[in-house]
Amino acid sequence: MDIKAVIFDMDGVIFDTEAVSQRRWFEYGDSFGFYNIKEVYPKIIGTNSADTRRIMINEYKDAEKVAEFLNVTRERFFEILRTDGIPLKPGVKELLLRLKAKGYKTALASSTATDTVKSELSQTGLIDYFDFIIGGDKVKKSKPNPDIFLKAAEGLGVSVSEAIIIEDSHNGIRAASRAGIFSIMVPDLMPVTDEMKSLAGLVLCSLFEVKEFILKQ
Repeated sequence: MDIKAVIFDMDGVIFDTEAVSQRRWFEYGDSFGFYNIKEVYPKIIGTNSADTRRIMINEYKDAEKVAEFLNVTRERFFEILRTDGIPLKPGVKELLLRLKAKGYKTALASSTATDTVKSELSQTGLIDYFDFIIGGDKVKKSKPNPDIFLKAAEGLGVSVSEAIIIEDSHNGIRAASRAGIFSIMVPDLMPVTDEMKSLAGLVLCSLFEVKEFILKQ
């Protein structure tokens, strides 16, 4: 493989924040009458705010209540991050350091809004490791559509055959497959299904394993 660039998802890959978000949804779901929230939550992992809202409204048929729920859980999520800090996934700093030392281009392509992405990367001291950053508000169609990954490759000035995507979510792996970019799934909350095995180029257990794989290429 002629790898020149690595494109990262953020939540669940760079930051160990998916579990924080999930707990907040499960905490407030029943009080809003969203009794099957544990079944709905996996559908929104990897999507941007607009698609999350659409999925929720389609499920619960109450736009006002959905908006209130999303506001409450979002505020609680960021309150926890302000208090406890943003947790990093094990191996992320080691991987980013090695990639930059070896001359790889790097991008961050997250369904989270771009301003939030840049803020969180700055808070954790990681922003300077990325050559290109794009959030879900910069594309019309979020993951599982390929748009954000195609824009990330374009922003780095590489072809899809020269890039690797690191993702944790099913929607992210689907987006990578549709973009025609080799992907590595590092599972977080979502299980490794037969579909994921067929779509991902590789499934690895940690970012330490990702580092070893890429540096062998």
